[in-house]
Amino acid sequence: MPAGFRVLEQRLVRRLAILCNESLGRIDAIRDHSFLLAEAVRQQGWAVEVCLKRSDAEWSVVNRGEHGESLGGHFDPGEYDAVVVQYNPFLFGKWGFAPWLPMKLWSWKRKSRVRIALMVHEPYVPMLDWKWVLMGTWQRMQLEATRVAADIVFASIEATTDALLSRRPSRPTHHLPVGSMLPDRRDARVDSRDHLKIGRESFVLASLGTDHPSRLIEYIADAVNAVANSVDELVLLNLGANAPGPEGLHAGVRVHRPGFLSDADLSGWLSAADLFLAPFADGVSTRRSSLMAALQHGLPVVGTDGHLTDGVLRRSSALLLAPVDRPDLFAQAAVELAKSPEERLASGRAARALYEATFDWPVLARRLIDALTDSTRNA
Repeated sequence: MPAGFRVLEQRLVRRLAILCNESLGRIDAIRDHSFLLAEAVRQQGWAVEVCLKRSDAEWSVVNRGEHGESLGGHFDPGEYDAVVVQYNPFLFGKWGFAPWLPMKLWSWKRKSRVRIALMVHEPYVPMLDWKWVLMGTWQRMQLEATRVAADIVFASIEATTDALLSRRPSRPTHHLPVGSMLPDRRDARVDSRDHLKIGRESFVLASLGTDHPSRLIEYIADAVNAVANSVDELVLLNLGANAPGPEGLHAGVRVHRPGFLSDADLSGWLSAADLFLAPFADGVSTRRSSLMAALQHGLPVVGTDGHLTDGVLRRSSALLLAPVDRPDLFAQAAVELAKSPEERLASGRAARALYEATFDWPVLARRLIDALTDSTRNA
């Protein structure tokens, strides 16, 4: 290796901080994402720390030990080669209003010359009514200012990646999906079904999520009722800490709605399913950790195809997608898979293969590392 290249390699990013908001005990998928991504990058040989923004608007390094987590020393950007800023406007201010954020990034760059990577999980709210128009306007301006302050940008879905890639002044912009936030417990299927007293002949549908309006709960109800007419015994696992119960289900459908579960228990319940239902108003996408958990566990998926659905999902045989405005086709797709064990088996295998190749944490960590390395090399 030429000496000049070795010197360049020594300057490449090796110390990384991932910045997120302190969630104060709330369920927070982006915080979970921060720790899982940090561990995956650490496994690649990098020094990585997660830093959380406190209520006083300062960041502290998180210490993790056998007795749990604690906030440690003050975050100093000068100690790192790069920082990844987890971005959802609502993380950093009420109504997503945080004009101080881009100014803070510019200050870090000026004082410490650290490279800033922006990870966009959600860019801004859609302009559905006058309140959301106001929020959406300042959130768009804020994202643009934050994007310009960054050296490299990542986005969790293809649609956002393409939109940000076209902006000027340009920044290197990459698609970086989320992974599953749950442990892999595919081997727990038999024990989980026994624990739930689910017979071998019972058919099990699962859904996972919250009461967020983007989840089309009525689609789940329609699909459950349609499948109930096609199987002898149907069980619905309605998973999620505050998942609403679908209304109007057939009397013979057995519903489990456990509420909050530990990650290990939630994975175990998910492993008991035969088919996963993922109806979203904007379509299934690579920012949905619930979808990733289903793929991780090798579950065939019936989902909706909307304006945020990624091409990598549309092309996969692991998912059977219905147009987001066709609940009848969503229910029909669920029935088709429920009646075809061979097709479910093939889709489940495709789901696991897709996850391992595209969405597993080592894959995502490598994508991040490669992009940061290229960005540093080309700076």
